[in-house]
Amino acid sequence: TVILPLLLLAFAFALIGTLAYGVARQAVTQSAAMEMRSIARLKQAQIEQWLHERHDELRLIITSQLALGLKQWLDGGMHDEDLRTSLHNHLIYLGSQRERALGLRSATDGRQLLGTTPYQDLPQVRALALEAASRCELTLEDIHVAEGKTSSGFEVGLFGPVCDPGSTDRDRSLAVIQLS
Repeated sequence: TVILPLLLLAFAFALIGTLAYGVARQAVTQSAAMEMRSIARLKQAQIEQWLHERHDELRLIITSQLALGLKQWLDGGMHDEDLRTSLHNHLIYLGSQRERALGLRSATDGRQLLGTTPYQDLPQVRALALEAASRCELTLEDIHVAEGKTSSGFEVGLFGPVCDPGSTDRDRSLAVIQLS
């Protein structure tokens, strides 16, 4: 006779505990989901800001002076050492101002022509340079693990076409700047 009320009381406590756990679990899940959405929006804004800054950076790098010097150097078959040195020094100066590695890649095959640091001339990097050149617009490299180059351990490159300043054909790229 005493066991039945105790069993009912135990069952009631178990039922209340299960319901309370379900409500608490749902509240925690909703709170975590809201927090994750907030973090995702913040990260999206940070990435968009970073891309905007890199785009502005490339616009400052890819000047008409750089394009004219590059056009002269390329038109001369890349044999003029003074122009090559001038372009290379220009890249070194701009890279040091922004603490970035800069490379100048061919618009025809993607190979590195000049650079502030020796890049690995990988097929996927050449493909990205060719994509930027063919579309004449910025191309973003996938984020990847850096080989001891950055403190974060990750890096991403941006490829910006250098268009011929004297041409009305905006689809003609002279070369591609690689910014890392």
